[in-house]
Amino acid sequence: MRDPIYHPFAGVTFAQWWSILAQNGLRIHDAKKFAWLTAKSIRNSFEAASEARQYGAQIGAHPIAQPPIFIVGHWRSGTTHLENILCQDPAFGYLNVIQSIYPYSFLTRGDAYAGRFVQTKRYMDNVALAAKSPSEEEVALAVLAPGSFWHGYYFPKKMDDYFDRYVLFKGIADHELTGWKNAYDYLLRKLSFAQQGKPLLLKNPPNTSRISVLKAMFPGAKFVHIHRNPYEVFVSRMAQFNKAVLKKALQPITRDEWHARTLRYYVDMMDAHLEQRKDLPDHQYVEVSFDELRRAPLATIEKIYSQLQIESFGTAQAPIKAYLQTLGSYEQNQYQMDTALTDLIYQHWHRTIDMWDYKT
Repeated sequence: MRDPIYHPFAGVTFAQWWSILAQNGLRIHDAKKFAWLTAKSIRNSFEAASEARQYGAQIGAHPIAQPPIFIVGHWRSGTTHLENILCQDPAFGYLNVIQSIYPYSFLTRGDAYAGRFVQTKRYMDNVALAAKSPSEEEVALAVLAPGSFWHGYYFPKKMDDYFDRYVLFKGIADHELTGWKNAYDYLLRKLSFAQQGKPLLLKNPPNTSRISVLKAMFPGAKFVHIHRNPYEVFVSRMAQFNKAVLKKALQPITRDEWHARTLRYYVDMMDAHLEQRKDLPDHQYVEVSFDELRRAPLATIEKIYSQLQIESFGTAQAPIKAYLQTLGSYEQNQYQMDTALTDLIYQHWHRTIDMWDYKT
C-alpha cells in the first residue's frame, strides 16, 4: 500500500482527526499531508461505520479467552526482532501492519488495503516490511484512543505531554485513561475475533511502562521484556530522527529536541518498568537480552516458552528454525561513538548500564 502520501495515520476517522488537530492548535507545517489526511479521514469514517454495523455486536460480545502475551522493551531494544521470531508459532495471533493502520475497517477492507501495499523496509533499519508483517498496537491506538504516544510523533510540539499522559499515565484525567482502556480493549477483542480466539502475541514499546495498567486489565497476561546495550539503544534511537521521525511529523521538530527527549524518555520509561515488574510472578514475566537472542536465538526462545509456561514450543520449533535460517543476509546498522557521547549517556542511563553490566 503506497497511497499518494503514505502515512501511518492513514486510517484515522474524521472525528478523531479533527479532535487531535484541535488539541494541537490546528498547526501543521505540511499542507499536502494535511489535505490528503483530511480527505482520507472522511472516507475512513464511512468505512468504519459500515464495519461497525456488520461486526460491532459480534466484537462486543467476543471474549478474550486466553491472556495476551506482551513483548515490551524500550524502542530499538530488539522488540521487533523478537516478535518476528515468536510470530512464526502458528498458535499465536498477532496484529499486522494493515490492521494497525486501519483498526476500524480491517475486517472488511483489510485485503483491499493489503493488495495495495508495496513490500519495503522499515524507515529506520533493514527489517523487511510487508502488509502482513507484525506491527504494534500504538499505531492503532493513535487512531482509536483519545491519546497515544504516536500523536507525539505526529505533533511533536506536544510530544512530552503525550509521553507523560499516555506512556507513563502521569497527569492523565480519569476519563482519558478510561477512554484509552476502552480503545485498547476494543482493539484486542477485534483482533482476537479476527484470529479465531488464538492467544494474542503483542509488541508495543510504550507498554514497557504500562505493566500495572495492563495487568489490571488482563490479570493473566504474560510479559517478555527484552533489553539491549543502552549505548546502542541511544545511537539507534538518534538514527531514527532523519529516517523515521521527520517522515511522521506534521509539525517541525529539531534534532536537539529529539536528543533531549531520547535521554529523558529512556530514564522515565525504565524506572517505571523496573518498579512495576516487581510483583509479577516468574510464570508471567521473563527477561532476555538482545545479545543472547542474537547469539543463541533458539535457546533464548525456549527459555521464554519454559518460564512463561507456554505449551506450543514443540510445534513452533520447526517454523522458527526455518525463519531464523532466512536471516543470514540481514545487516544490522553500524554506529560510531566518541567519549563525550558515551559519558553523557552513562550520566543519564547509568542505572540500567550498571544493572545489566553493559560496556561501550
